Amino acid sequence: TDSIMPQSDDDWESSDDEDTNEYMLGFAEEAEPLSLLRHHFPSKLGGRPAWLDPVHLPTREQLGCKATGERLNFLLQVYAPLDDAVTHDAAFHRTLFLFATPQGTALTKPGAVRAYRCQLSRRNPYYNYEPSDEADLLPPPLTVVEPAGSLATDPWCVLEAETALVFNSPLATAPLNSAPPPLLEPVAAPVSSGEAQTPAQGTGSSTAQASATGVDSGEPQGEGSA
Repeated sequence: TDSIMPQSDDDWESSDDEDTNEYMLGFAEEAEPLSLLRHHFPSKLGGRPAWLDPVHLPTREQLGCKATGERLNFLLQVYAPLDDAVTHDAAFHRTLFLFATPQGTALTKPGAVRAYRCQLSRRNPYYNYEPSDEADLLPPPLTVVEPAGSLATDPWCVLEAETALVFNSPLATAPLNSAPPPLLEPVAAPVSSGEAQTPAQGTGSSTAQASATGVDSGEPQGEGSA
């Protein structure tokens, strides 16, 4: 049988009554590992997540496959800030995370693929107001008390991995036989027993709480999930 192909460039043009939405395509390419650390706000495939909010992470339940009960695999993340950053300061930094079941036969089942959105204002507890440059090998040290929880629950151990990456990198300025830098800076004020520690006012902390949306339900899955 004969196939019908466009005879000219005009044949490729869409008519006025067709969908005129714009789409952006991304293509994977190799990258320097240090460029994929979270303070560079990367888009990446596979490996470990580069958590935008390194403290308020998805819970074990949110990272579980509802179809098989197994832990979801990290598939990809896309840095996607909103265009109008002035109006939408709460989403000045915005990353979408996609996780999928390790069982290929379960991919079409509800809860086997889950997506989460994390967003931060430009002023937040984790990053400098101005963008980092290549000389900033590590993200700014965390000065909040919550990381102990995320260190214990993060199945990818991202905070430890990012420090180890820099420490073992040939670009690192510290000698390889010296102690790696601490993950966390000490908190100046002790936490009173029985009271929850809340971020200080004026730091963008109200928007620094990552919001989560599961594709299987379309509703937030818990405060502070990434």
